[in-house]
Amino acid sequence: AVNNNSIENTYNGTESLTLAAGTGITLGNNVAITASGSSKLNVTLNGGASTMNAGSSIATNGGNIALSGITTIAGTLNAGTGNISITDTVWNDQNGGILLNSSANLIGSNVTLHSNDGNWLGAQIRLNSGSQINASTSTVLQDDGGAPDNDGQGYGGVVLNSGATVNSPALTVHTGGTEINYEGATLNTPYSNIALSGGSFMIGSGYTWNTQGNDFNFTGSGAQIYGTLNAGTGNISITDTVWN
Repeated sequence: AVNNNSIENTYNGTESLTLAAGTGITLGNNVAITASGSSKLNVTLNGGASTMNAGSSIATNGGNIALSGITTIAGTLNAGTGNISITDTVWNDQNGGILLNSSANLIGSNVTLHSNDGNWLGAQIRLNSGSQINASTSTVLQDDGGAPDNDGQGYGGVVLNSGATVNSPALTVHTGGTEINYEGATLNTPYSNIALSGGSFMIGSGYTWNTQGNDFNFTGSGAQIYGTLNAGTGNISITDTVWN
């Protein structure tokens, strides 16, 4: 666990900080790793699990941030003009692989969340209420899990929950066969720059997926629409290519 602040502001250039552990790495409440002045800091957390508690933060002044393992974030990752990459390589049953909880805020140029645990069921990426992604270039949410028939069971896929916000010029959501589950998140991305692909597409009860008049095209293991799919003057095409 990291329970003390770390500040780098003396070096004129780019430095690197790597924290590695066989089990897990935790940033305690309100703990900050910060670069400022002329210092740029590349930060890597490499453990079986990476946890950022409420109020914790990593600010790299333009350096890149990379986290690996089961990741739970309730703090802030601020890479500025740098990139953020979170990769989960550990299967976590129904408990999720990458979780952005309330107060989580990811700020960077390109923000990538990638679950690649090697298990067919995948490890779910969840954007929970109160979480934010603020990317100046692009956001990618990708779970490589391939199971086509575990919709709503919590093993794999990408879940975009109500109260979560993504601000990004481009958004890609992809799975290897598991579900993309839209549960009311606010997606501030031009619809023409949203790309969906992979398994099934789900819209939760009471929520609306609005294409802003653009066509909706989805090819995968079908769709489960419990809410509203609104294409306005656009067309809707859903093609199921997977035996289920």
